[in-house]
Amino acid sequence: MIQPNGWSCLPTAFAIVLQVEVGLIFDFVQHTGSEVLWPDLESPYCRRSFHIQEMKNYCLHIGYSCTTVTPKLGLAPRGTPNAAIFANQMFDHCTRYYNGVFTGTIPGGLPHALAYRGNKTIDPSTGEPFQGEMIFDQFHIIQQTC
Repeated sequence: MIQPNGWSCLPTAFAIVLQVEVGLIFDFVQHTGSEVLWPDLESPYCRRSFHIQEMKNYCLHIGYSCTTVTPKLGLAPRGTPNAAIFANQMFDHCTRYYNGVFTGTIPGGLPHALAYRGNKTIDPSTGEPFQGEMIFDQFHIIQQTC
């Protein structure tokens, strides 16, 4: 499956993991992300695009849970700066045992999402295994609920 436009990597990555057509997600959220909300910005930044909560709501709608894991955690007492705590061991564990969606940025700072299913990272922009570089911000574990 290949994303239908340059601003739909997130729903397409979820569709790949959930093994549904991306159009079903568009139907559920009632938009395609194409609406221009910020006309002074270039595409894809001018587009409505999608919010992760829309994807989580779709997962719940079809009987799946979506749990977000981050590779870096911040911890601090009230009123003090955060100290970064790296949780790479937990992050690695989650990506070893669960299917889900990576979100982060690719070179140039462009937000991107990748599907992760069966130990394969699929780029929704090509439908092929991801070959590039990406800074991972989060991994969204997708599991069927009881």
